[in-house]
Amino acid sequence: VRSATDTTVAYITDSILESWIDQAHRWAVGYHRFPFAEGKVTTTYATAPEAKLLPEGWRSDSIRLLQIGSDDTPNRLQKLAFEDYQIYREDNASGTDRIFSDFGGEYYINPNVDLSGTTTMWGQYIPAALTGDTLFTGREDEGNEAIINEVLSYAMVREKKTNESIAYHNKAIAILESVWKRI
Repeated sequence: VRSATDTTVAYITDSILESWIDQAHRWAVGYHRFPFAEGKVTTTYATAPEAKLLPEGWRSDSIRLLQIGSDDTPNRLQKLAFEDYQIYREDNASGTDRIFSDFGGEYYINPNVDLSGTTTMWGQYIPAALTGDTLFTGREDEGNEAIINEVLSYAMVREKKTNESIAYHNKAIAILESVWKRI
């Protein structure tokens, strides 16, 4: 209804609309690193292998904080850009600095750190297929309006209305920027 389209010109089925809503939700949640799209994972720390797979459903390069130890004595590791981590490992093969990096679906912990216990990390996850409320619902409801505007931009593409599509997309971005500024 909002798109004011003639359904005989660009027929939009329920499955097309559901797909657009899911795509727009994933796009909106991933637009910034919103804290409500963040998760925590805990696992037993092992020095080998150096490269470990990110938890299932996590965004690449999204670990914000990583600790190794117990709840009583957590030890925070410093995050380095992947290239800097590689340079450190090449230049200091036996270095024991408490560093880590993440890149391309994996995370790397300096295998020479003298730590043991539990690995706890916080990072961004990819939202599951939308079956109910969005991640914005009950937190930053304006984000839902951004999702609607992004769906409308998809509808305008289907209608071959490029300028309208760009306008809806830009409105969605402006809404998400407004949400981000408040967080």
